[in-house]
Formats: sequence, C-alpha cells, structure tokens
Amino acid sequence: MVRKVVFAFPLVLSILLCSVESRGTPFVDTQNGRILGRTIKVTPWQFPDSETIVVEAYTKIPYAESPVGELRYKHPVKKVWTGEVDATKPNVACPQVPLIGFTVEMEETEDCLYLDVFVPSPRPNPAPVMVWIHGGGFFAGAGSVPEQLPIPLSFYGEVIVVTFNYRLGMLGFLNTGDGEIPANLGMFDQREALIWVQENIAAFGGDPGRVTIFGESAGGASVNFHLLSPLSAGLFRGAILQSGNALLNMGNTDLVEKTFEFGKGAGCDFNNSKDLAECLRGRSLEDLKDGYIIINVHPGHIELAPVVDGHFLNDTPLKLMQQGHVNVDNVLHGDLLNEGSCFTIFTGFASTEDIPPPVLTLDDFKNHLANFFKIDDPLILDTIVFVLSDSAHITGNKTDYFKELADAFDSIISCPINPFSNLLSTAGKTAYRYTMTHAPSHSALGPLKWAGATHVEDIPYVFGSPLLREREDGPKGMSGFFDGAEEAALSRQIMRYWSNFAKTGNPNLSSQDPKEVNNPLDLEEWQPFTNEQPYYKELDYGFPTREGVMKAKECHFWTTIFPKMMAQSFELSMLKTMLADQVAAHSTGTCNGDSCPEE
Repeated sequence: MVRKVVFAFPLVLSILLCSVESRGTPFVDTQNGRILGRTIKVTPWQFPDSETIVVEAYTKIPYAESPVGELRYKHPVKKVWTGEVDATKPNVACPQVPLIGFTVEMEETEDCLYLDVFVPSPRPNPAPVMVWIHGGGFFAGAGSVPEQLPIPLSFYGEVIVVTFNYRLGMLGFLNTGDGEIPANLGMFDQREALIWVQENIAAFGGDPGRVTIFGESAGGASVNFHLLSPLSAGLFRGAILQSGNALLNMGNTDLVEKTFEFGKGAGCDFNNSKDLAECLRGRSLEDLKDGYIIINVHPGHIELAPVVDGHFLNDTPLKLMQQGHVNVDNVLHGDLLNEGSCFTIFTGFASTEDIPPPVLTLDDFKNHLANFFKIDDPLILDTIVFVLSDSAHITGNKTDYFKELADAFDSIISCPINPFSNLLSTAGKTAYRYTMTHAPSHSALGPLKWAGATHVEDIPYVFGSPLLREREDGPKGMSGFFDGAEEAALSRQIMRYWSNFAKTGNPNLSSQDPKEVNNPLDLEEWQPFTNEQPYYKELDYGFPTREGVMKAKECHFWTTIFPKMMAQSFELSMLKTMLADQVAAHSTGTCNGDSCPEE
C-alpha cells in the first residue's frame, strides 16, 4: 500500500511555528492599496545557535483575477483592487489530480491565483528577492506547503521569498492549437506573478533589479522555460534549477489530440475547438478530473505541459539553447544522486512506508520498463537490461532488479543535466552545478529508509526545515525529523549558497565588497562548470568540489542510443505493417507487373 504524503498547510504551519508570537500587524502600501500581514517570531530553542527568527508573512495576496467562468481557459488578467487586503490567511491550492504518494491536502479552489511573501525582520533594504516555482509535474503541487515554508531561508539568507500558485494540468496546460484554449496558460500565470513582483516588491523592501527565480522538478523546468521565453526577459536576473530543466522528454507532442480526448472524458465530445472550449467552461471540476484520468494512462508521466506556441515559446528548448537564447548570465543548477528512487513510488511500484522495497524479477523489470518508457521491441528491453545490469546479474548471483529500475527512472531527471550544462557553457554563461549526495535522516516522502538522496529531498535543506526542531518537552510535530546540529549546519550552508547567488550571482559571495563576504565554514570555492573543466559541488558534509560527468555511460545510452533505437523500432514497425498490408492485398491471387509489391 502506498502511503500518501499529506500536506495540511494550516495545521503544519501552526506546528512548525508552535512558539510563534504576534508582534503587531505589519503592513505594506502598494500601488493598489494596503496589504496587512503578520509578524512571526520563532523562539530560540528551535535553532542550534539560539538565534531568534523574525519574519513578516503576507499570505494569499491576489496577483490575477480569479480564472473562473468566462476566464477559465483564458490568459491571466491582472488583479486590480483598492482598499485593504487581509494577507494573514493560509493560501489555497489550484485544482489537481493527486500524484501517487504525494497529496497536497489543502483547500482546492479554481480561485487560486495567489502568492505569499516572506520578509525578514528587520527589513533589509533593498533586499534581493527569490521567487519559488513549485514542482509537481505541471499537474500537482502548491506554492506553499509544509516542507517548503521558506521562513528560515528568508531570515538567514536576508532575502525576500515569494511563492505562488499557477494553474495546473487540466486547467493550465490544455491546447486546442488554434487559440480557443491557448497553450501554456500555467506559464502565463507564472509570468503574471513575476510581473507582480516587479511592480510591487519594492514596497516590501525588495530590489526588483535583483530577482532570482528558482524551482524544483517541474518548477526547475519552468525556470528554464522563462530563461528561453522572450516574454519573460527582464523579469529576473538569476536562475536556479533544482532537479529539472526544459530538456526533459515530457512526451507531450500530441497535446491537441490529448485535449480533445480530455474533453470527451469530461463530457464534452466535440470535434471543433470553439464548442469544446465553451463546453469545458461549463463543466464541474469533478468532470474535468474525470477527463484527466482518461488521458493519464501512464502514472508518473507528464501528460500536459508547456509546448512551443510561437508566443511564449518560439522554438524547442534544445534549439533555443543551441542558439544561445538564455535570458540571464548566471545559472545555478543540479540534481540528486538517487533521483529515480522516488519515481518507483510515483509509478505505484514502491511504498513510502518504513519497509524494504519489493524484489523485482527480470520479467517484472522488463514489464515496468515497457510500460513506463512505452517500449514494444524486446531487443530494446534486452539492451537496457544489459546496460544497467552489474556483474552480479551477469553471473547469476543477483536476481533483484529494483535498483536497476530506479536507475532507469534516474535518467529522466539526471541525464538532461549534462547537455544543459554543456549548452550553458557554449553560450558563454556562468553556470554553477551541484549534485546532492547527502541522504537525509528524515525523508520528505515519508518514513522510508531506502531511497537515498532522491527527488524532492533537497527542498527541506534549501528552505531550512532541519532547523525547525522541537524540544523534548515541546509539541511533537517535528520531533526527531532530522539528526540535529550536523544537518542543521548542512541546511544553513545550502541556504547560504542559494541566497549568496541571489545577492551576487555567485554562490561563494554574499557581497560584491570583499570586506563583507561571509564564508564562516571556510569552504573550498565553488568553481563554475565549463565544458573544459566540468566542476560541480557535492552537497554533503564538507561540500567537496568534484570534476567530471556523473553517470556518463548510462546517460550516453539514454540521450543518444535509446532515442535512435526507438526511432528505428518505430520505422521497422511501420515497414512490417506496410508489408503485411501488401501481402494481404495479394494473398488471394497472383500478381503481374505493377500489381506486385515493390522489392
């Protein structure tokens, strides 16, 4: 049985900040009106160095009109309001279909285009700004969830952190191909939030000229899309991509066909896009979820995602990057050592419970590969088995292929990192690359112990969750989640790298003034990645610098050989079909001249 990771924002916020004090009502005057927030103070015992953390939180601020009724499946409309906004309420989540093993248990509503702003107190002025784009495969997730509360990051990094929601999956990434349901609505929502930051963040003490966007998984891919979109140019200065970029194979080339298939499943069986769009605007959210279930036949796959539309995205990400079209000069990006482990959960094979992963026979391994990667050719399956097997498999001393399945899934996230790094270097950009090898003492996915440094496990360290510990005599909401001072220090340094990058474009420097540079751990400098010297920083105790290309053999297979084999297999399948048709057409008689099949 797969355990769902339940994110209950209001409850967990109260647990994490169980020693919160209200210190009056902070407010910000913007061009629209006044925004009322709240001051959060966390008592010193939650932190290893007895510091007190104080942050102003402004939550559920509208940045666009509610995309309901006639605005469903339309581009976002800037929110204009007057008077006061009460930004003290917990945010909501956009409608979504849960990902296996990962459920955002928050209020779901189509009226979801809100953002949260976290400001360190006292306010640094002007402060760099970090805008978080959440992941979830473009069909799940929310801007603010318990493992992603950026309160420690804001305070210790001395940065303003903004998180926001955007329309997902069935509401944000359909596409009729003719504008009736425009493509990339979720990306336009993201862009609208970035415009809001440019227009309003100065009122919070932020510097609109020092905005860094950062995201994980689909959020990292989103960051990449903004790097390439002419419509996003000038809205940010730096970019951080965690476990995701736009070179991922998202498998959404038939999005128009999927949109009409989705409509049929939602009760809107029309052949023309105008009638389809009008019908879908009148369907309930449950109807839309039914439609999504129809097209979501491969668990763990991204069925609806950004596409080339000639507006937000003018060409494929690969071609744009090959042409050097990157909107900023400085990029920080990377992955985790065991990315694929969590995909064994997302696909429903493994569990988040504290039990060993299941044993996977060779036949089961091939079946999972065939289903997930849509492979019909047994020769390709045998080739994958050969590439991923170790010597113990070959000699017959090992019959469990679970790790090999996780390694296959690993290719989805980790292998696009290599060409992304190379293309940034070729374009003359300064890129800092990392791989997180530290296996957390507490997994963000649940009590499982076998996953290692897997997908999403970096988020708690970036946001400072290991610092939010409980006393033995205090509430038990976070008790025992992390191992204490060592992991807290690891998180502090990762936050320092991320916030330094937001300040200067260099993770080593907190200031352009050498006298103000803060490097309390006296760590080895994080060297930029180049094609000639492929340096990367290992995120683990000591933060060693490494050089080389990780998983080079496996990634060469997945990025170069595997696509060619799949293409050749498809061509062979087409030839077999043509031959069968020709043979069938002439099976009842002899052929003569032009009536014979061509040799």
